[in-house]
Amino acid sequence: TDIDAFLQWAASHYGVDQSRIYLTGLSCGGIGTWEYLRTVGANALPAAVVPICGNGIDAWNQRGCLLGNMPMWAFHGDADGTIPVQGSIVPLTGVAACTSPVAADARLTIYPGVGHDSWTATYNLSAGHDIYAWLLTHRRTTTP
Repeated sequence: TDIDAFLQWAASHYGVDQSRIYLTGLSCGGIGTWEYLRTVGANALPAAVVPICGNGIDAWNQRGCLLGNMPMWAFHGDADGTIPVQGSIVPLTGVAACTSPVAADARLTIYPGVGHDSWTATYNLSAGHDIYAWLLTHRRTTTP
């Protein structure tokens, strides 16, 4: 994928710890994060992902419980009029219910009364969720 090509380029040009590559995106980037997981599956380079106000229903429909191999923490506002909150609820509740494989670390945070901008409070930590510390708890155990 284009994302993998960029990640491999960055790793070859900078001092990137390849076990600590993370992917996050908001709105269309959140959709892109889910699309990446849908198309790449088990060969994904990131150690963890944080899709924000994305839509992972297609990824869930195609990959199902295999999505749980990737640690993920999704965020969405329940009043999002641009990308419905079900886009995060469906895949995360599905992954959380999986028993084979059991999800590596699947989290879902829904912001009550928040519209499409669920990224500001997530990225600036004002909502009390330290995604950066959470990301750093995850390492990719196989090299790309």
